[in-house]
This record gives sequence, C-alpha cells and structure tokens, in this order.
Amino acid sequence: MLKTDYISSSKIGFTNKEISIKDLTKLVKEELKEHIDENSSMLNTSNWDSLSHLGIIVKLSNKHKIELDATSIRELYKICNNLK
Repeated sequence: MLKTDYISSSKIGFTNKEISIKDLTKLVKEELKEHIDENSSMLNTSNWDSLSHLGIIVKLSNKHKIELDATSIRELYKICNNLK
C-alpha cells in the first residue's frame, strides 16, 4: 500500500484524550529524527513510513496510557488535524 492509498482512506481524529500539538510534535520528532512541525504528515515527511508510523503509535500509547484501535492507528497520519 502506498502512502497516498493509506491516507486517502483515512478520516481525521484519533482519540478523545487531549494531547497538545506540542507534545505530539515532540513525540513524532523523536521517532523520526527530523524536523517536524504542526504541518507535518506522511505525505511531506520522508522518514514517516509504515514502520516509523508504528513506532509513533507505540510511543503515543505508552506515553499517554491510551489504547488505539486499528482505525485510530490508521487515522494518525498528520500532526495538526489529529487533535480535538
């Protein structure tokens, strides 16, 4: 599956728990080891592939003590629009 296929089938929003843009950006930046800002996504970030995506999900789940279902995991493909 290509990034564009993955993203085109997704909706925005992944959890009812409040997570700041700053926290999410920092977490993704630590995982991807490249410049990340609130406009970053799988489409515009070269290191954000399927394997690093799983690393982001694991870190997010562990840090914030949340469980994400398969749909929620697929929906987290960009920084800003994932936050309520």
